[in-house]
Amino acid sequence: QLRLSLPSSIKVSAKIRLPLNDDDNDTHQILRERITKLINIGGIDFLTIHGRTLKENKAYAGGCHYDSIRKAVEIAQSIQPDFPVIANGGIETY
Repeated sequence: QLRLSLPSSIKVSAKIRLPLNDDDNDTHQILRERITKLINIGGIDFLTIHGRTLKENKAYAGGCHYDSIRKAVEIAQSIQPDFPVIANGGIETY
């Protein structure tokens, strides 16, 4: 595990995209599973979430899914209060 092989002074992060689902409930469940694993097992210190799925492209997808980014923040902070989450993507349409 990367976290265990590094001194605590070195921060470990992860970046994820939104899941490839059309159903918000499924998307949120998948996010919950991924984020829980990254924080509890991966030992990450902060998370970056890209506000689009792998299939979406800024050329045709328009803006980010800010609601799903917000949900990711809520999930992370329900696991660990004040857990830092960075939103990524979509600035050109904000």
